[in-house]
Amino acid sequence: SILGVALIGIVNLMVSFSLALFVALRSKEVRFFEWGRLTKLVFGHIISHPSDFFWPRDKPMKYARIDSQGRMIFDDTSAQKGGKPLPSNYVV
Repeated sequence: SILGVALIGIVNLMVSFSLALFVALRSKEVRFFEWGRLTKLVFGHIISHPSDFFWPRDKPMKYARIDSQGRMIFDDTSAQKGGKPLPSNYVV
């Protein structure tokens, strides 16, 4: 019975998370064919920084903004322009 309760909880979390992610991606007008790229970015972050998914970081992250077509929007004060790679402390 404990295993059954645990499985129900896991399925509940997976369904809740997937529905919330689906609504968030629709609100940002992310198209279905862009999900593969998003999945690669998320799994890459899981592999490179797994602790981010369990504990908060000491310093806040700087976020790169993207438009609805997936292009990065840089601030005028940003040193990163013209398609150069983002620093390691940025999250897309």
